[in-house]
Parts: sequence; C-alpha cells; structure tokens
Amino acid sequence: MARPIRRCLLLTGAAEGLGASIAETFARAGHDVIGLSRTNRSEHLKRRVEQSGGIYTHLSCDITQPTEVAAALKPYADRIDVFVHNPHVLAIKPFEQTTASEFEQAWRVACLGAMLSAQSVLPHMIAGPRNFQHSHRRNLPFAVSRNRSRVSSAPKAFMSRMSFSTD
Repeated sequence: MARPIRRCLLLTGAAEGLGASIAETFARAGHDVIGLSRTNRSEHLKRRVEQSGGIYTHLSCDITQPTEVAAALKPYADRIDVFVHNPHVLAIKPFEQTTASEFEQAWRVACLGAMLSAQSVLPHMIAGPRNFQHSHRRNLPFAVSRNRSRVSSAPKAFMSRMSFSTD
C-alpha cells in the first residue's frame, strides 16, 4: 500500500537544539522534513525525524548566497507546505564589542537568508495546496504555510504551539 502524501516542512537552520526539536515536533504531527544547513552533519536529525514517523532530507548550502539557496531548494520547492526559518549566528560577547562585520553576518543569515529561502518556495506555496488525505488549517506563527502565505514573527506564540494537535 502506498504511503499517503504527507505535508512537508522546510526547516532552515536544521541542526541540534531548537532546530532538532522543531523537526521532531513537525514529524510527529505528520510532516516530512527537508532540513537546510551550512553543514552536512545530519545523522542525529535524520534519526529523530524518522523515529517520529517522518522522512528527513538534508540539504547543505550557504543561506546568504542567492544562487546556492535557489539551486538547493529548486528540486524540492513544489513539495514545501510549511517554511520555518531558524538559522542564527552565535556571538557570545558584549554588544559593544560586536564588530560591524559580525553584525552584518548575523543579519545576512537571519534576514537575507529568510528572504532568499522564502522567494524560492513561496511561488509554489501560493499556487495552492497539494492534495492531502487529511487537510487541516494551521496558524503557524514565525512560519510561512500554504494556508497563510505571510511571515509572522511571534516566537513566543510559536514556541507555545510547538505541541499542536493533528486532530
């Protein structure tokens, strides 16, 4: 028997910590996960997603480079139903010691990376939902979904809804 079509999450910044928890939560809720990060380290994330019932696909690129992002996402863009942008640059130092170059790199990863990724998948998401056996509308703050093609930055609300139901 063929596996039913499942929703698909694009998770940029797929790694340990919050990224792994987001991927696992969505897999438990019936999503397959496409993870994008700057490294190829993905075995533990693949294991967590698969133990939660999903299929994990890992992509690697520099999220601040338009051609790399477009090339990595193009083969998968029409499968994406939900996009969560999670990458970050960690600088542990007082703000007054942060250089303009360090700040710009953090901005490029957080802001430019979100724009480049969204531009790669939004046309397909806006075109309409794929055919699902069980389709549920979701309000997913801090994400873009086929149901609502807008970006909302409400991380507290997002975190409070990480254990959403699939009923």
